[in-house]
Amino acid sequence: MTQQQFTSRPDYFVTHVTTRNNEFTIPEADKFFNQPVSIILENNLNDAYFIKALIKHFDKDGKLQYHLDNGWITFINGGGCTNIENAIKAMMQSYTNMPKDAMKYLRCFVLIDSDKEYYEQPLNEQKNRLMTFLDSHNITHHFLEKRTMENYMPDEVFLWYKEYDKSLRNWVDAYIYLTAEQKDYINISKGLTEKAANGQPQGRDTLNPNLQEFYLSVSDSNFDKLNTGFTLTNFKAEFPKNYLENHAVHEKSLSERTEHQRNSKELSEILDKINYMI
Repeated sequence: MTQQQFTSRPDYFVTHVTTRNNEFTIPEADKFFNQPVSIILENNLNDAYFIKALIKHFDKDGKLQYHLDNGWITFINGGGCTNIENAIKAMMQSYTNMPKDAMKYLRCFVLIDSDKEYYEQPLNEQKNRLMTFLDSHNITHHFLEKRTMENYMPDEVFLWYKEYDKSLRNWVDAYIYLTAEQKDYINISKGLTEKAANGQPQGRDTLNPNLQEFYLSVSDSNFDKLNTGFTLTNFKAEFPKNYLENHAVHEKSLSERTEHQRNSKELSEILDKINYMI
């Protein structure tokens, strides 16, 4: 069958003569299609729980779950935002002896926290530099709308912690009164202000004007409670596990955490981008 006989053009062709970027010889196709799809995360050990939860609850046809179960999707540790470009370049070294540019053989998706403190805040210089690199090499990526992956955690999980750990009750009581957008950008583990030299949280008057405005609706009492941070032991390692292990996390509760967003379909779009790589 010739290329002209296809009613819809495939993404790739396998052919004995290759001249285009989407055409592979047999050796090229073997190299390209036998590699798993790599999902590059800032911290693959902790952040992978978020992706696995999205696949578990939003992958309607089970295609992504099937690939995950068979090891055809793998999670790569980017080593933080500043190192992801280096991690990708290291992966490209496997293809330096191939006839096309090494980037043409890479099957990866990059997911990055925005690290924003409020929606209108621009991405920082490091994020913008990474986005420019990814765009220039046509690498599929997504920068989260919320601050971090932890900020997508449903309220029900925090309420569960209120009953599970008495030391967290005051913080959770204050958190529940936040607006949906304030929950999107709060630094859950560290609090709202920088710590003073003695290690104690500073007052709300030390916030920049934009953040003072952002948290204006929060009472002084609740601000002080939230400013201590969510003091869960080993937060970064333990908290993300709730995405897979806590019964309060499901399609409805995750959807409710994004329904107010500018991009209310963000979670589905993340899976669409991963599906595109399959």
